Amino acid sequence: MIRILCNSWPKAGTHAILELARLILGDGPWYGDPDIKYPSGDDEFVGKAVERLKRHAGLSLAIKGHFGHTERIAHFLEMKDFHQLLAVRDPREVICSTYRWLKDLRPEWEISRYLARFSPDEQIEKIITGLPVLPPFELDRAIHWDRPLVQRYAEITAWIDTSAVCVLTYEELTGMLGVERQQRAIERALDSIGVDHTSADLVAIANSICNPEAATFHTGPASDWPQIFTDRHRQLFVETGGEVLVEQLSYAPTYGP
Repeated sequence: MIRILCNSWPKAGTHAILELARLILGDGPWYGDPDIKYPSGDDEFVGKAVERLKRHAGLSLAIKGHFGHTERIAHFLEMKDFHQLLAVRDPREVICSTYRWLKDLRPEWEISRYLARFSPDEQIEKIITGLPVLPPFELDRAIHWDRPLVQRYAEITAWIDTSAVCVLTYEELTGMLGVERQQRAIERALDSIGVDHTSADLVAIANSICNPEAATFHTGPASDWPQIFTDRHRQLFVETGGEVLVEQLSYAPTYGP
């Protein structure tokens, strides 16, 4: 019996990390369960997670969402033998992906309608510096959309410093860094969960992990922030602390070596 928490920054590989869990566990009844994506606090997270465990008693399962680090949640995951996979991404690509997501895929949302009144460059500026908490962003309890990127994801990023979490990057999981890096990332995840595997298993998972037809994977692998960011965007990103995340996660610096 395996239990996995699929955690991520928004637009950093939420679908890819869940797909990895599905390929490990199989798409049993747990896969169609409602997500525990936006718990209002520790009590709600624990309550919903306990319900999920009862519903699938004795079976392997995964839970997907954006979960901030708290002592109570960390203790609960340890007591219930959860393995956590945490997906992160180049924070500048997160900004670009958020822009495309709101503009092209979710134009009906209130936050998207708010942004539509600005030019594309101004929209990206606001995504860098902070957005008003308009629907559906008010559901993101662990994400502070009205703050710059570092503070916005601080509660989720805090998991990186804990020993029980396997951190996987979007670039690795989607194969953007090559097949070898992708397979090594998958192997790291399997090892962290304690799943025996062969080289053939790594190839099979690598070939299946990215589904372009998935509802949340329309943009697919991309690496275009240098073409999208203006000088003003770079300046704002660095000024608001984004380079802290770039350095923490070992991405190339905004202004080059």
